[in-house]
Amino acid sequence: MAENMSFLPEDYLEKKIARRTNIIFVALFSLMLITVLGADFVSRQQSLKIRDDLSAKNQQFEKMRKQFEEIESLEAEKSRMKQIANVTATLKDNVLKSNVFSELINNMPSSLRLDKLQLETKADKTRTAPAPKTAMQREKARRASAKKGSTGPQIRVVPTVVDLSLTGFAPNDVAISDYIGALNSHPLFRRVNLQFTEESKDGEEISRKFTVDFQLDPDFDPDKFEPLRSTRLQADPTSEKLQITPEARVPTPAEQLGDVPTY
Repeated sequence: MAENMSFLPEDYLEKKIARRTNIIFVALFSLMLITVLGADFVSRQQSLKIRDDLSAKNQQFEKMRKQFEEIESLEAEKSRMKQIANVTATLKDNVLKSNVFSELINNMPSSLRLDKLQLETKADKTRTAPAPKTAMQREKARRASAKKGSTGPQIRVVPTVVDLSLTGFAPNDVAISDYIGALNSHPLFRRVNLQFTEESKDGEEISRKFTVDFQLDPDFDPDKFEPLRSTRLQADPTSEKLQITPEARVPTPAEQLGDVPTY
């Protein structure tokens, strides 16, 4: 007996099988097409998202790059301003000359008389670094400058010191010694040395002429120093009152003024 008994024609069965096969093929093809299109859509969406993220990152990096450029520009400007400040500090007097004169006079014994004072500002060789002489030293200095972030030509800052030479007259060597001791103990002055002393005669008056050399201390801080104040005015030369000395003579205006205070 035949295993498959069918009353339908064989061509009908073949067409039915072929139609069913075509339907399955179309369904599978459609499913595959939908899957491919879906995958392409998802891939496009991911690509758009990645592109947007990259664009945002690029904008962020560009912003950071500009910030770094601004920081480098500020650092260069800071270095330039610091260098200008250092140069300005070397050109600016740490102590006013009027204060120097005031301290010289107010610390002076009343029996002394000043005749001449010379000031000279010059480079302080004890604090000046030697300039690079060889090519290796210049290259080393250039690398050190580049490491600090400085740009442009460097201005060499030369520390300065003020030398003073004072000439005066005193009644004796004791007064000169007292004056030198007062200058030595003063924080504004350093390296006080007596250059010479000799007898000087002005008419019948005999005195000691002396010269003292010293320097202003470059590390002196005027903000932490209280100047010596000495009241020296003893009489009013513009007064209408006639002043008579014990020797029964009229004092000169200079004698009436005495030692004028200087601050």
